[in-house]
Amino acid sequence: MLNNLKLPALASIFMLTFAGLNSVVAGELAVISNAKTAVEGISLEELNNIYMGQSRTFSSGEQAQPCHQDKGNQARKIFFQSVLKKSENRVSSYWSRRKFTGKGNPPEVVGDDDAVTDWVSQTPGGIGYINGQNLKKGVNVLLIIPY
Repeated sequence: MLNNLKLPALASIFMLTFAGLNSVVAGELAVISNAKTAVEGISLEELNNIYMGQSRTFSSGEQAQPCHQDKGNQARKIFFQSVLKKSENRVSSYWSRRKFTGKGNPPEVVGDDDAVTDWVSQTPGGIGYINGQNLKKGVNVLLIIPY
């Protein structure tokens, strides 16, 4: 079968194959906030503190309302590995203890990239994370996390 393929066709298959691999390897996670939030950027430490309930405000003093993507979502897995540096089970156990002792509730789970973007854009102090390729108008980009 390869004998019937011409060189340009083989080159196209090769490029498409590696283009697909490159998008997986060289992706990026975008941390977004509500467009009215006065914060222009965020550190990984501050982001971790907000998502783990250690802080409820941005560096500007504004209230932060974090949200997560659905369980099993690739962006969520990357966020837990890159930012929280904990497994979902450890984070779930952590929030169960905090909830039981009255120290807060975990971030709301709102869905996929589109749902997170919509929720963040409509929620004062909203902050979330999405695949960097799915950025839309109406939100601020606070941080890009390559993976």
